[in-house]
Amino acid sequence: MKKLLLLALVLLSAACRDKAHDMETRTFTLSRLNSDEALTLITPYVREGGHLTSPKSGAFITVRERADRMKVIEDVLKKYDGIGEAVDVILDIRIVEANGFTTRDSALVDVEQVLRETFRYRGYRLVGQTRVQTREGTRFEQTVGSANAYHLGGAIQRVSTTDKEQRVPIEIELTGGITRTGGLVTPSSNMKSTVTASIGKPVVLGQSTGSGATILIIMPTLAR
Repeated sequence: MKKLLLLALVLLSAACRDKAHDMETRTFTLSRLNSDEALTLITPYVREGGHLTSPKSGAFITVRERADRMKVIEDVLKKYDGIGEAVDVILDIRIVEANGFTTRDSALVDVEQVLRETFRYRGYRLVGQTRVQTREGTRFEQTVGSANAYHLGGAIQRVSTTDKEQRVPIEIELTGGITRTGGLVTPSSNMKSTVTASIGKPVVLGQSTGSGATILIIMPTLAR
């Protein structure tokens, strides 16, 4: 009996060593997720014997798992974090003036309901539009319009991904809409804001100009 028990212990010990030999340890640097978000995301994929560690403040997570599970974890992190890959975002931007316009602008039919839900002006007119492709952390500059030229500037921050949507913080600055007072020329609009937008959904910003308002409609999409 003692010999059988000893043999069983030896076999169990050898099996544990074999499993340990199959384990590998990797540290992933996070791009969009924080360490708590990464731990919550990855924990369901770590089986008995695996291990996750991450500092309380830090942009990385260390995983100990078998090679097959490590590949699954890597794929999940690529999907939700990007693992260091910068993302390009396209911003379709329209500049709208709101005032007592009575003629309906056909260029705004698709966003007219959004405008009326956000602002309550009699009419809206498109005065300029542009498309900007920019990378996370990169600043962009763009001139829009003709006679009353507007100047756009800004940057996008890190794109974040949840189970339901992708979101991106957008820094935006708008100056322009020339006003002439005597011999002095000044911009009638000077808008500066940071807004978090959902990928594929328009976000609307506005600023009163006294007689009406200047409105920005920004539609972010991911560049493919």
